[in-house]
Amino acid sequence: MKHPPAVLANDLVRLRRSTAADARSVFDATSSDAVTHFMEWSRHTDVSETEGFFSGCAARWDSGDEFHWVIEPANERAIAGCIALRVRGSTADFGYFLLPMFWGKGLALAATSLIVGWAKRQPNIFRICATTDTENTRSIATLGRSGLAHEGTLRMATIRPNISTTPRDTAVFGLCRDDF
Repeated sequence: MKHPPAVLANDLVRLRRSTAADARSVFDATSSDAVTHFMEWSRHTDVSETEGFFSGCAARWDSGDEFHWVIEPANERAIAGCIALRVRGSTADFGYFLLPMFWGKGLALAATSLIVGWAKRQPNIFRICATTDTENTRSIATLGRSGLAHEGTLRMATIRPNISTTPRDTAVFGLCRDDF
């Protein structure tokens, strides 16, 4: 499979391939209750947890397991959040987060649109999808506006450890090649 570009950009955001040096800046997000509330991973309590994840980003990129970018506003070099893409067979799935100070500015939609646009141009990708908690209204709106259709709800499908140890309902969004 063709690897995506290290940089994707539009008028609002620049997605830049993550490096280990980004971990300290991203820790503000990974340690935030607001940011991690709906995530499938536990809030980081020490920067070493974020550094551990980021230290493996290059190997995951090179192997094709996961492509991880930091999200930067187009007009500044601040890290607003992160977005990751995973390709398994003919399916690409992605997830993202933003720091609260960047919410409501169109950056999430701009970033997801770049990922969806790149994936749609790949001949081996036939399905693009993302999931979110059914109560995550901001992500539900963003995924819909990025061109993915709400395909349904998986009942009690995902543990979101920052909310509960009981699995929660998950909204599934997708787009198939027939709809590109």
